[in-house]
Amino acid sequence: MIKTFSGIGAALFCATLLAAGAEAQNSKFALTGVSIAPLKTANLCSKIGGKGAQPELVLKHNAVAGAKIKVRMYDVHSKRDVTEHNTVRVKSSGSGQTVVNGGFRPPCNTTGGRKNSSYRFDISVDGKKTTVIWGNYDSKMKKIVP
Repeated sequence: MIKTFSGIGAALFCATLLAAGAEAQNSKFALTGVSIAPLKTANLCSKIGGKGAQPELVLKHNAVAGAKIKVRMYDVHSKRDVTEHNTVRVKSSGSGQTVVNGGFRPPCNTTGGRKNSSYRFDISVDGKKTTVIWGNYDSKMKKIVP
């Protein structure tokens, strides 16, 4: 005997299966590395001599598609205050590499030496966070520093 589901019961059953599948998929996801080219003058905003070129982060992970990844870019100043440069959300690629290359405000420290900058990314998945320092900027010297 074959039973079939229809109507609201079938929709709830399918939704439950999809939610369970998504949870299982996210729980299998593991970030194994992050790479990004160093901060360059082209990445800076035009006010300080750059072109606003977006960074390109390559997130390396096991081959799981559809895991929800949150990438936050921010600037930690010399006095420990923070300037946000946006947060983007992407889903992982089944290839094991997910590229994030847009949606961020460019580094633009125009404080003239009052504050220096450390530009960073937080990559978060399932409550686990990895922080990557992209580069540092000395606003008095108006240049990227190690």
